[in-house]
Amino acid sequence: MKHIKIFIFVCLAVVMSSSCEKEDFSYEGPDYVEFVPTKGSGTMQYLNARYYFHNYNIAPVLGLNKFYVQLIGPQRDVDTKVNYVIRQFVYFDIARNVITGKQPEGVENTAWYKISSTAVAGIQYNAAETGTFIIPSGSSFGSFEIEVLTNSDNTNTKTSKMVFIELIDSESIKANVPTSILMLCFGKRNTSSPTIF
Repeated sequence: MKHIKIFIFVCLAVVMSSSCEKEDFSYEGPDYVEFVPTKGSGTMQYLNARYYFHNYNIAPVLGLNKFYVQLIGPQRDVDTKVNYVIRQFVYFDIARNVITGKQPEGVENTAWYKISSTAVAGIQYNAAETGTFIIPSGSSFGSFEIEVLTNSDNTNTKTSKMVFIELIDSESIKANVPTSILMLCFGKRNTSSPTIF
């Protein structure tokens, strides 16, 4: 009987010690960059479907507005170059329920919708069509600026002035889809669920 008790005790000790191992929840996937939806001066429009979210329910700030991007993955010991482009058109992929800069397969208005940027450079904003900025070494965040020239349009209609900014792949980092597209609207929303089409 004594031997059985010792055997049971040893078995329980082995089970308890193996179940106490700490799990490693470190991210092990590929490195990506994406827009940060809640960081910045209230101008960021985070877009991942036909509904968009207007932070703080206020118009963009006139003048320079900073837009933040985050690194998904471990911090690097070198600067990371991130590229972006201002898109004249983006596409709503109905099956995936995402906005993308690349035209999906299938028939327009059945498999996908084409959405136009309606804001005009030099009237609503000032920015180059393409640009590059840096996520500094040892950091998870980088930013770039766009000058807003007007912020009085109503963003609750399909004719609202808006522009789509997309992070694009570079040699050192890939853009995370669909969180790599940002929509900048030049005005306040006036409903809880505004749509863009």
